Amino acid sequence: MRKNLVVAGAVLLLVLGGVAGWYAFSPAWTVQAMMDAARDGDEAGFSRYVDYPSLRADMKSELAARLNQQARQDPSPQGKLGLAVGMALLEPMVDRLVSPKAMEQAFAQLAAEKKRERAGAKRGAGARMPEIRRDGFSRFHVAARDRPESGLVFERQGLGWKLVGIDLPQRMTVAADRS
Repeated sequence: MRKNLVVAGAVLLLVLGGVAGWYAFSPAWTVQAMMDAARDGDEAGFSRYVDYPSLRADMKSELAARLNQQARQDPSPQGKLGLAVGMALLEPMVDRLVSPKAMEQAFAQLAAEKKRERAGAKRGAGARMPEIRRDGFSRFHVAARDRPESGLVFERQGLGWKLVGIDLPQRMTVAADRS
């Protein structure tokens, strides 16, 4: 009887240790796998971690909110026209850009650019691991350490994680603004 209790306790500890390990490390494993797939040009590997319908819905919502926010700052007829045009273009643009096909094209373009850049160049040490911030048991955010207010949003699906959203920075800068 005592031996059975010891075995059951050991099994319980192993299971709890496995669950704790999964909880602690699976977000980092997911992010690292996505970074590796992106670096290697593996579109299918990258897409395994993306929930495209959820990501499209999040992008549409976030961009529509941003357009409405900008429109409130410019109540002129031109501003209203700009909002109408922007809203009309938003959905088809996001549908086209946030898809496995678009990802495939982006990876092909990156591969071609890498080929041109690598003419004798040494491979770098790789990108730094971004900051991972938990938001409960089933959600985490990934952000660059210098831009914690924006980043990628992942949700748990089964025992894995999928990219479901993107948090845009509060103020988006355009390349022309930086010069």
